Amino acid sequence: MTAVSGLNVGLAARARKTERRSVKKASLPNAQRQDPMKAPKSADEQDRLTTAGYRLLAGFRYEVRRFLAFSEQAARGAGLEPQQHQLLLALRGLPEGKRPTVGTLAERLCIQPHTAVPLVDKLEERGLLRRERGMGDRREVLVRITARGETILRKLSSVHREQIASMGPALVEALDALLTGRAPDGENGLMLGALTDPRAHLTPVRPYGARTARPRGAKRRTSK
Repeated sequence: MTAVSGLNVGLAARARKTERRSVKKASLPNAQRQDPMKAPKSADEQDRLTTAGYRLLAGFRYEVRRFLAFSEQAARGAGLEPQQHQLLLALRGLPEGKRPTVGTLAERLCIQPHTAVPLVDKLEERGLLRRERGMGDRREVLVRITARGETILRKLSSVHREQIASMGPALVEALDALLTGRAPDGENGLMLGALTDPRAHLTPVRPYGARTARPRGAKRRTSK
């Protein structure tokens, strides 16, 4: 055997060995695959990371809830239930091209259409909006805000804008802290989540009904 052919045989054997290692690694569950350049976090570091995430989320939720509490109180002061105010605002502020149907309003309020119907009924009884038939399709029912509804909504929107101007900076600061991992003003330094990945403390939310893929090579569990 010449030196060249011996070298070729050695390279071929090494390639087969590398391929077997790759196949074996690919068959392992994701949890068992480790990046040799990334050392696993200690239990203490994981606990601190979780605490940082809780603090950031709680801080942002607190600022959002402060505004919502104000909004609910302002709506009731104007003689409306909070969802009734939200429906009027959603109707008046529909994006261009959106048809003002009950289904569209339900979508904008993140509620079911059968929940939106009583809201529309109540507001129509009070003369704050009205139903009318579509021009192109007489089966289509459109919802329109009335002059009286416009007056109430204008007053509520004015006080809401004033409140946003007052509370907005704190809300923006809390959101910035959540997205970047930086501690809000008044706290020292960075939250631990910002040391590696600014979103490391956030857990992706799996869509409802989505299936979790099994790791390659894992067997389906059967009930006995």
